[in-house]
Amino acid sequence: MRRILALTRATWLTAVSYRMGMVFSILALVVTVIPVYFVSQALQPVVAESIRNEGGNFFAFLVVGLASMTFVLAAIGAFPARLSSAISSGTLEAVLATPTRIPEFIVGLIGYDLLWAGVKAGLMVLAGVALGVELVWAALPLVALVAGIGIVGYVAIGVVAGAVILLFRTAGPIVPGVVAATSLLGGVYYSTSVIPSWIHRVSEIIPLTYALRATRRLFLDGDSWGAVADDVAVLTALTLTLVALSWISFGLALRYAKRTGTLSHY
Repeated sequence: MRRILALTRATWLTAVSYRMGMVFSILALVVTVIPVYFVSQALQPVVAESIRNEGGNFFAFLVVGLASMTFVLAAIGAFPARLSSAISSGTLEAVLATPTRIPEFIVGLIGYDLLWAGVKAGLMVLAGVALGVELVWAALPLVALVAGIGIVGYVAIGVVAGAVILLFRTAGPIVPGVVAATSLLGGVYYSTSVIPSWIHRVSEIIPLTYALRATRRLFLDGDSWGAVADDVAVLTALTLTLVALSWISFGLALRYAKRTGTLSHY
């Protein structure tokens, strides 16, 4: 735990040296909610039927979706970005020479980004509440559990991207490709029920599809855990598969980089 906190603190100290960037980031989030509110009100009659089982209110639907994407962007993008920075600065080899275990290394690198994503998502939700979003606060622990499972899945994808960086010094289209697929086919802006059948299969392998549907039913409709159990089960299965894939791929890539002596080569 000390090593995780030390790595997280190092990232935090770097981030707070750019205070105005943090301030503008928060302001941008709050300001973004306002046009989303007016657009959602205009489109409410059009989308009401498709989202009736996911809250029914399009503004609340969008707030939950956008807040979730904040976590997705941090979960999938933080590790590849931090890993690339560690390679270019020459600190990666030094850190891996310490007794730090790989899980500690990964969590430590992304810890600050996930915490900051939580702050931004929380502010977005509160801004939504101020504009009339009604949430079932009693469901918050279950919502946090679902979000946690989904975040682990996207962190695992980021670790796979990190493995590719160790091998080729670039993750290629992995991160932007997954982000695009998630935002367009994961139910962020519209229900996955309206996605054409020829591409709907893709949405069925996107973790956010199940995380968002369960979150909205719990947080907006007040449904029971039993009502979302199927979605959570599929989400958990996808996450476990991604974690296994990430563990194997990163382990193999790291061993290859150590064997060839390329850990410090950018």
